[in-house]
Amino acid sequence: MASCSEMLQFQLSGKKLVNKDGWGILDKSDPFFVIKRSREDGQWVRLYKSVKIMDNLNPTWPSDMVSVQSICNGDMDRTLMIEVGVWV
Repeated sequence: MASCSEMLQFQLSGKKLVNKDGWGILDKSDPFFVIKRSREDGQWVRLYKSVKIMDNLNPTWPSDMVSVQSICNGDMDRTLMIEVGVWV
């Protein structure tokens, strides 16, 4: 692994997410997100999972920090994927 002590601080939000939790007016999805990085062999590795935000289709997740080494191992051109899911 490359030696890298830098940290990345980030905060994500979602707008008008699709409700996957039901049909009622009070039933709303509980979204979270996962960040994955690509590996040299083309597979994806999960490096971060957010907290879930209860009953919110326009979530703003808390700010967080991760090491640049865990994100890309020093390769600033590494492809990342962000997936949004719902807690069930």
